[in-house]
Amino acid sequence: MLVAVGALAVLLSGCGSDGDDGVAGDGSTAADQAPSLPAEGDDATGGCALVSADEAAGIVGEEIVATTEMGTGCQWALPTAGAWYDWQSFPSEVYDENLAIASDSGGFAVRTIDGLGDTAFVRLQLSSEGAEINGETWVLVGDTAFHVRTSAAGWTADIEAAQRALAELIVERI
Repeated sequence: MLVAVGALAVLLSGCGSDGDDGVAGDGSTAADQAPSLPAEGDDATGGCALVSADEAAGIVGEEIVATTEMGTGCQWALPTAGAWYDWQSFPSEVYDENLAIASDSGGFAVRTIDGLGDTAFVRLQLSSEGAEINGETWVLVGDTAFHVRTSAAGWTADIEAAQRALAELIVERI
């Protein structure tokens, strides 16, 4: 839960505008700046259609019990209560902001990922003892940024591999 709240705070910090009206300094709105990806709620082309529940289950190695559209992404619920994987896209500026925040913070570690999108990194949340407790895979492809993450506590090789495999599939399809 703490990781999700922290991720939301980071996400919201990258979504501001020059004023309170939702219009950026160049006159564009958040909708104008959003990447060209599946539309929210469109079963044929929505974020959950980009990677099916069966594909996600095969990658994460667990049954998917529900899917939820997330604007320009999808969340796949796992059998364990509160457990999920998701992906969500953002304007490229959010990628840069999250990389900068993670790089400048003592609470995160950053590992670059070679061969994924134009550029990619894993942002790892660290415990007060420096242990990797959770992570997100961030990818930039052209003007589109997205992350793949999970609610699972702890950072394991299996979670890292599942996030990367989901990210690779998304890169192929956007």
